[in-house]
Amino acid sequence: MKKQATDEVKLKILLLAGSLLRLYYILATPVIQSRQYDLGTASPEEGIFTGHLGYIFYLFTNKGLPDFDPREVYQFFHPPLHHTVSALWMGLVSFFTDRREVWIEWLQVLPFVYSVLILFVVLHICRELDLKGKALNLVMAVVVFHPSLIFLAGSINNDGLSLLFQFLTIWTALRWYRERNNRNILMIALSISLGMLTKLSVGMFAVPVAFLFLYVLITEWQDKEKNAAQKGVWHCFPVKRFLQYLLFGAVCIPIGLSWALRCLLRFGMPLTYVNHLPEQSWQYVGNYSLMQRFFIPNPLEFIKNLAHGSLGFGENVWVQLFRTAALGECDLSTFPLWGKFVALLMTALSFILAVWCFILLIRVFICGKQKQYPSIDMGKRCFWLIGYAILFISYLNFCYNFPHQCTMNFRYMVPTVLYPAVAAGLRIRYAVNCKTKWITVFTGLVTVYGIVSVITVAVWCIAV
Repeated sequence: MKKQATDEVKLKILLLAGSLLRLYYILATPVIQSRQYDLGTASPEEGIFTGHLGYIFYLFTNKGLPDFDPREVYQFFHPPLHHTVSALWMGLVSFFTDRREVWIEWLQVLPFVYSVLILFVVLHICRELDLKGKALNLVMAVVVFHPSLIFLAGSINNDGLSLLFQFLTIWTALRWYRERNNRNILMIALSISLGMLTKLSVGMFAVPVAFLFLYVLITEWQDKEKNAAQKGVWHCFPVKRFLQYLLFGAVCIPIGLSWALRCLLRFGMPLTYVNHLPEQSWQYVGNYSLMQRFFIPNPLEFIKNLAHGSLGFGENVWVQLFRTAALGECDLSTFPLWGKFVALLMTALSFILAVWCFILLIRVFICGKQKQYPSIDMGKRCFWLIGYAILFISYLNFCYNFPHQCTMNFRYMVPTVLYPAVAAGLRIRYAVNCKTKWITVFTGLVTVYGIVSVITVAVWCIAV
C-alpha cells in the first residue's frame, strides 16, 4: 500500500514537472523565431497573409473561411479547426490589449494546453492497458520528457491539436473495446473527424480503428453462432454492432471530409493535396540515391561529422528522424560547445531508448503469449501493431514522395513514441522479478534521458 502511494506521488510529480517544463519553454521562447514550423507572415493592413500565422490572422480579420483556392496561399490548404480556434482566442485576447505582438505571443497558450492534455490522455491509455506502479511511471517519463512533445508545446501551427486528437483516438478506441456502447464509439468518431478538420493526416488512424471494428464484429458473430447452434436459433448476425458502425460512419465521414470536399468541389483541390517545395529548394534531396536516403549512412563519415559537433547527412531519413526527434530543426551552429555536447547526448539517448523499446515492442506484442500479458488480447495486440505500422509506413511514403529535408521531421510520427514505450511498460509490469538487472538499467536510462531533456530545453532557450 505504501509503495502504491509512493508511485502515485511520483506520477503526480512527473505530470507537474512536464507541465512546468512546457510552460518554461513557451515563456522563454518568443513566437517570432526560426524554430516555428511554416510560421509565415501577417500584415492585415496590406492584405498579406501567409503561413500558419497568416492563416490565423486571415480568419481573425475576415471572420470567415478563405473564399479562394487555398493552394494559392502558403499553408492555407490545411483544414481550419486549429486556426479557427486560434483566431477566436486571438479575438478574446484583443479585448484586453491592442498590441499585435502580445496577441501573437498569447497564441502559444493553446499548444501549451494541448501538450499538457496529451500527457493526461496518455495516462488514460496506459491505464486502459492496466499499466501501474513503476511500469506506468517509466512510460509516462518517456512521454513527459520527450523533446518533440515539449518543443511542439510552443509551436502555433496545427501539430499540437492534431496530436491531441491522435492520442484521443487511441484512448477512445481502447475504451470502446472495453465498453462497447454508443457514447464511446461517438467519441472515436469525433476524435478522428475533428482531428481531420485539424490536419487531414489524422485520418490514417481510421485504419487501426477499422481493424478493431472488424475484429469485434467477427468475434461477436462467431460467439453468436455458437450460442445459436446450442439454442437452435437461426439469427446470429450482430445487427446491433453493425448499426453502431453505421452511426460511427454517419458522424465521422461528413465531419472529417467536410473541408477536403469543400475544396474539391469549389476549387478542384485534390482530397490528399499537400503543399511541397520545388526541386530548386536547398532542402531538396531527390538527387541522392535511395541507398543514401533510406539506408544506414557511412559510419566513418558519421564519426567525422560528430567530431565537428554535427550529425550531417541531411538527406538520410534515419539520421534526420533521430535528429529532429531530439532537437527539432534546431541549428547546432547556434549552440555553445557544451550545448552541442548536450544536443548530441540527447540524440544518442533517444536513439538507444527507441531501439531498446522497439525490441520490447516485438517481444511483447508479437512474441509474447496471452498468459504472459493478460491485459492485451489479440484485438489490442493487432490494434497496437497496425497503428504503429501505419504511422511508420506513412512517414516513409511521405519522405519518398516528397524528397525534402523538412518532410523527414519526426513531428509527422510523434505518436510512435507511445507504442514501443507501452511495450516496455508491459514488459516491466508483468516481469516475474521486478528487480532484474535490465529493469534497473532501463530505469537508469530513462532517468538520465529525462535529466538531459531538461538541460536540452534550457539550451534551446539560451540559443534562441
